[in-house]
Amino acid sequence: MPLLVDYESSSDSAGEDDIPKADPSPSVRRTANINNSLPKSKRRKLSGFGVSSSSSPSSTPSEVPPSAKPKTLKPGQLEGDWLCHAFIKVPISNDLRECLDPIINALSSLQDLEVTTSGETTSELDSKLKRENNSLKGGPQSAPSELHISLTRPILIRAHERNEFRTLVENALEGRNRFQIHFARLTTLINDDASRLFFVLEVGTGWEELHNLSTALNKPLHAAFRARSYYTEARYHASIASIPLPPSNNTITQAEAEAQAHKLDDLHARAFSRCPAFVAETVGIRVGAQLSTITLL
Repeated sequence: MPLLVDYESSSDSAGEDDIPKADPSPSVRRTANINNSLPKSKRRKLSGFGVSSSSSPSSTPSEVPPSAKPKTLKPGQLEGDWLCHAFIKVPISNDLRECLDPIINALSSLQDLEVTTSGETTSELDSKLKRENNSLKGGPQSAPSELHISLTRPILIRAHERNEFRTLVENALEGRNRFQIHFARLTTLINDDASRLFFVLEVGTGWEELHNLSTALNKPLHAAFRARSYYTEARYHASIASIPLPPSNNTITQAEAEAQAHKLDDLHARAFSRCPAFVAETVGIRVGAQLSTITLL
């Protein structure tokens, strides 16, 4: 039985992140120069919430005590909903920080850049929550204190389902072994409604192991919560920063950001190749503001 440790930082039911989009060919896992030639129409975008279109939100009265209810309800969220997801925790080693600091500093010149502070924000709901709580002050930026690699889409559940979500994730990943992950390149991904562009570190080594974990979670989460499966051809990644994509100049902003990411990837490719792989040994389970962890064998 994997070790489960629970950290409850607050009772807010609004939670963190999930996932910019996800879709590579197997060769993406081995090279840093793929995907640039793909037409934009082929690029999959990610949704904000992991609920199947055939499902509908529960209309039962909120079961969350008044003090635990979300302060602000966002589109698609009902009073009493809890935003959940599972992810691999990425430790920030000195080597990784040395790679990230110059990249973050270079990106800080972009207007409205939001640097990831702990984990990643992907859905519009999460991005908005993050902006409310962590507005950028300007000036030189440093690497995030923590990064995440998502294993599930964000899922909205009711208060009485919180323990069930944790138990399902724990049981699905029981007996799984730790493994090594190495980031292959810096690239960009966009969420489903094209409201934000994310600067991400895309996984090279460790892709298959991550795919096995997310696949193990798909069936039980769909059966229990009608959650949509994680992306079939997933591009596993850790988000380091993001910018909004204003509807008025979406294409221009996206092109400029992608060009900046490509330039920085070329500039720091050698440093990334020398940055040691890290051991993926901790799975985080986020339920609103509550965090549990599973230690892999």
